[in-house]
Amino acid sequence: MSEIRYRAGKCIAFLFLLAAVSLCPDDSASQGHPSARIYSLGGDAVSGIIDDYLTDLYLNPAFAALSDRTTINIGYRPHPGITPSIPYLTMDSHYNWIYDYHFYTFTERGTHEIVLHGLKLSRWRFALSSEWTAWGDDSTELEVNQWDNPPHNFSETYDQNYNKDEDDYWRFDLSAARPVGTDRIAGIRLGGYHAFNIDLHRDKYDDYDYDFFEFPFGVYLDRLVTHNRNTELITRQLSTFVQFGLLTNTGSKNPNWITAGISRRDIDMRAYSLRQDIHKYYNVDGYIESYSYKTREWRDRRECPLWKYDITGRCTLPKGIRLFLGGSFETCTYDSDWVDHFQLLEWDTFNEDDNLIRSEYSDEGRYRAFSLVTKIGKQVDVRDDLDVVAGFYGFFRRSWIEEDAFLRYTITAEEGSSHMALAHISPFGVENEYTDLYIFFPFALEYRITDYFSCFTGLQLRFQWKREVEKIDVPGFAWYYEHADLIVGDGGEGRIPRGVDETAWETVRRATMGISLHYGNRLFADLYFGSDLTPDSITSMIIDARYTF
Repeated sequence: MSEIRYRAGKCIAFLFLLAAVSLCPDDSASQGHPSARIYSLGGDAVSGIIDDYLTDLYLNPAFAALSDRTTINIGYRPHPGITPSIPYLTMDSHYNWIYDYHFYTFTERGTHEIVLHGLKLSRWRFALSSEWTAWGDDSTELEVNQWDNPPHNFSETYDQNYNKDEDDYWRFDLSAARPVGTDRIAGIRLGGYHAFNIDLHRDKYDDYDYDFFEFPFGVYLDRLVTHNRNTELITRQLSTFVQFGLLTNTGSKNPNWITAGISRRDIDMRAYSLRQDIHKYYNVDGYIESYSYKTREWRDRRECPLWKYDITGRCTLPKGIRLFLGGSFETCTYDSDWVDHFQLLEWDTFNEDDNLIRSEYSDEGRYRAFSLVTKIGKQVDVRDDLDVVAGFYGFFRRSWIEEDAFLRYTITAEEGSSHMALAHISPFGVENEYTDLYIFFPFALEYRITDYFSCFTGLQLRFQWKREVEKIDVPGFAWYYEHADLIVGDGGEGRIPRGVDETAWETVRRATMGISLHYGNRLFADLYFGSDLTPDSITSMIIDARYTF
């Protein structure tokens, strides 16, 4: 009884220390990098609870010292994605300004991974890890159609589409660890990643309308309509990090550990959109009789160094129950450069109208976020060949964005001989708050059927709650009816607050599965199938193949 109290006291002290520093200044630290085996058993919900060397090595660099044989692991996995965190300002279908997030993912293409651990130099042990993918696709399409309506007219259209999609990602890190004292191991990890994504679409549509004339006989261009639609989104991220880890009670079956890390991620994100409509009408002599030019263009660029601070830890409670806690905080001040441009030009032989609205700002925004993760679970050896794990996993994250800028307007209107010009500067405020709450109840089973074959399965019941609160406060005359081409409002004196407050609940039941093939203690192959065993799902599999020398 005294031994149980002593261990419980040490664990409570350890968790008190962890809780005290969890709120100081990366979600990634709490999630780690699960192996194919851990993915099959439940993924993030059980990582750190179930012993798995490859997963534990990513969670804590001190585990590098526990590998006494050189091992190489070659893996393939769909990348979970790297979200830039900073949203960009765009327009919805009603031409209202809204914030949107660009989710940067390689899910369809996958990444390749090599891990080498068990390298020795004196009392130090090292582990190297590298992951990469490179994918690009350019496509151009041209569709031509013709319609005849003799003897009056005929028309032809040219629809040209150009799409470019490019993903490049690489990651590298080095872990080093050594014993300090009789039952402690200290470790350090250094590394980083680079992620680049470009998503570009260009569509040009030309419609030629020709008329037939009998006297004099000929075919003449009567009307030309051109529609241009361009969108592009470019994201570049460069991250470097350092992580420190400590293992205690290394002589026992359930060592405790704690990690702390700091990272810097440089984000450069650019968004652009163009909607352009041009109408030209010709006379029989080939000269333009009337002309209409309408364009809507906006761009947004955001840059920042995002700093993340994290701490995680695990301890063993009485009766072999494992408790995992983690917290992270991230912050940055980012530069924003935004332009919204609208122009309508109409001309004929009798009159000319030219209306232009341009709003822009260049300022700084503030981003803050924190997350907390809790896992608790226990592994029970039902038989020598059957292990069962049950537990609880909770994850909470909240982020804030604030921008206090000055919006600069330029408005000009020309109708015949009349001319109006207006330039104005007005405060512009944006607030965005995003909250995520996940609660998992995982159940995992590992069955070693033979000496060379094992199977894994995981069952999860997940509850998810999300809330997004967004407020955008802008001058009244910043809004106008797109189709009527009229400026509305009260000259900028009033305000038009816009925003959303949305809440969503979701309940998910999911089963995962995988297998392991091994030959002796040297050759292993783990495969994660997810929830689908059909051949179409092979691109979503996670594969870990390793050889121990």
